[in-house]
Amino acid sequence: MLSIWSLSIGTQVRPPKRGGDSFRVSDVKMIQTALELYYLDQGEYPDGSITEIEGMCLGSNGFEESCSGKIYVSIIPFAHTPADGNCTDKDNSYSYKRLSPHGYTLTYCLGKSTSDVPEGVNIATEEHIF
Repeated sequence: MLSIWSLSIGTQVRPPKRGGDSFRVSDVKMIQTALELYYLDQGEYPDGSITEIEGMCLGSNGFEESCSGKIYVSIIPFAHTPADGNCTDKDNSYSYKRLSPHGYTLTYCLGKSTSDVPEGVNIATEEHIF
């Protein structure tokens, strides 16, 4: 009995390591939620066509380097690196584009299918994640 107890002390159960693509899908869902909250408050999506929104914040004035007023996301996360699969470094970023006051695209790339999102460059919209 002592040997089993001794063995179990040295063994730690750790959750499985989360891959970069899982982080990317979670990030995109979080950004979409923040955009929806912004839309509910402002009646439209943030202005602009911003190539990369990573490191920016989303506040009541839209995407900015530093926010004032109501803050929806204090810092948009950087995509997990290195890029996976066939994603290039350029693809491995979060890019936002407002299509209209009531529509946007959020572009990102997955190295492999994750959570029903296909591998490759994907586009999330106000209606769905890909």
